[in-house]
This record gives sequence, C-alpha cells and structure tokens, in this order.
Amino acid sequence: MLDFLEEASILPGHVGMLLGTSPDGTVTIEIAGHPVGVGSFASTRILVTA
Repeated sequence: MLDFLEEASILPGHVGMLLGTSPDGTVTIEIAGHPVGVGSFASTRILVTA
C-alpha cells in the first residue's frame, strides 16, 4: 500500500482536493492535477486537515 500512496503523491505535506465519495467509502481525490481513487480501507486511515 505504501508504494501506491507514494506513486499517487499521497505524501505528508502534499496538497489535494476531494472530488467525490461513494457509499462504499471510496474517495476520489486530485493531487498534482491527477485524479486518484482511494479505497475505504486507506481513506479511513489517512489524516486530512483543512
């Protein structure tokens, strides 16, 4: 899982935008101009601050 996060630029200090959520907990975010789907397991464990 850590390889996926690094390849998708989901790293501490990176800025992204939430594009959408689905009923199963999957979220779509945009980081560095690219949309990334994140499953519910990972999305519930990633701290996001505003």
